[in-house]
Amino acid sequence: MAAVVEFGGKQYLVEVGDVIRTELIDLGSFDSGVIYSDALFSFLGDEKMGKAMVKLALLKTAKEEKIIVFKKNRRNNYRRKRGHRQNTMSLRVEEIVF
Repeated sequence: MAAVVEFGGKQYLVEVGDVIRTELIDLGSFDSGVIYSDALFSFLGDEKMGKAMVKLALLKTAKEEKIIVFKKNRRNNYRRKRGHRQNTMSLRVEEIVF
């Protein structure tokens, strides 16, 4: 049994027991159950998915490695160096309820 869940504009194909890493978001406001599939049936859209739900467990929150953003214009003495670390969270799929 598999389902597609959506976090922050990205879709993840998950099964029970999978661990996914995504950007840090509020867990109370995400779309789950975009597509549900098992060996016999496949359902699309909101009409059939009204009762479908994916139960997730938050494992940890962390920051990724730093990304360096360097801008330079030659012959103009213009240099800017910035860094960015994205907040992420790890989620484990506990159950897919249909």
